[in-house]
Amino acid sequence: MSIKKEKVLLGMSGGIDSTAAAVLLMEQGYEVVGGTFKVIENNNINDTIKDAKKVCKKLNIEHHVFDYVKIFEDLVIGDFVNKYRKGKTPNPCVKCNKEIKYDEFLKSAHSLDIKKIAMGQYGRIEEKDGKYYIKKSVNKMKDQSYYLYNIKYENIKDILLPIGYIEEKDEAKKIASKTGIDFHNKVESQDICFIKDNNYKEFLKDYIEKDLVGNFIDKEGNILGEHKGIQNYTVGQRKGLEIALGTPHYVVDIDYETKDITLGLKEDLYSSECILSDYNILNPDVDIEEESFTAKVRYSHREEKINIKRKGKNLKIIFDKPVRAITLGQSLVFYNGDYLIGGGIIDK
Repeated sequence: MSIKKEKVLLGMSGGIDSTAAAVLLMEQGYEVVGGTFKVIENNNINDTIKDAKKVCKKLNIEHHVFDYVKIFEDLVIGDFVNKYRKGKTPNPCVKCNKEIKYDEFLKSAHSLDIKKIAMGQYGRIEEKDGKYYIKKSVNKMKDQSYYLYNIKYENIKDILLPIGYIEEKDEAKKIASKTGIDFHNKVESQDICFIKDNNYKEFLKDYIEKDLVGNFIDKEGNILGEHKGIQNYTVGQRKGLEIALGTPHYVVDIDYETKDITLGLKEDLYSSECILSDYNILNPDVDIEEESFTAKVRYSHREEKINIKRKGKNLKIIFDKPVRAITLGQSLVFYNGDYLIGGGIIDK
């Protein structure tokens, strides 16, 4: 008599990490079903679907394609454009994780009568006394827990992250190669799947009207010259300003109401605090105002020591040391050791 295996719907791109996740889940005794997101109409997505089907066929597992084009346009691309329109620099992958990967995809799993979903992302989920926690992956160099801070707490119990326990740099490729597929020349997907060649300025031309021009000003409010539109600049930017001031100047602030962009010297980029809006706390045990944490102000940034105070509907983040180029629209994510505590959008 055979025991019925638990089904899990795995997000499949046909790449190394999702394939390794499929192999690991099967070795752990799960019945894996592959699911690929179609979020935009382009050749990259079509290639992803083709690669995912190839892997699923090789593993002899079921495969589904889920059409999220409309919801992705509304929630992810819409948010991306609106933030640039307001002079902010968004991270669409964070928004996609919240709305698509760990919410809409879970709904799709439930429509197939599958209770759990899995992803080929580097993070860990721990259960202790009926509570669930998200942790950094064992391999800290590949950790992607930063992107998980805004998922719904109630969804965590239904999520599996099998490759988060991989230690060695190339171990995922070795595991994926058990399928017999050659991943030697597999190129990692680009950061922003809906923007060709990462040229966001060209992409935004189709969405943003050409009336976002204004002035470059100094810290005292003196006009230095005219810029080409706030959607084309980000805090910390030095190159491409096309204004001669004698010494290197950087974007230190963008005001979407006046359309003014403040330029300053390198030392003017440092801030000791910021305000977070749209924040999410994932750890049920923590009083955020009573403890100190470490935080990343962007995915690739090193962790900084912080304290947190509630401020109305927002959080005030106070850094132990001034931090360079804190950028409006990016996510600040905070930790207690390996445990992901929460995060929010840098708003001020």
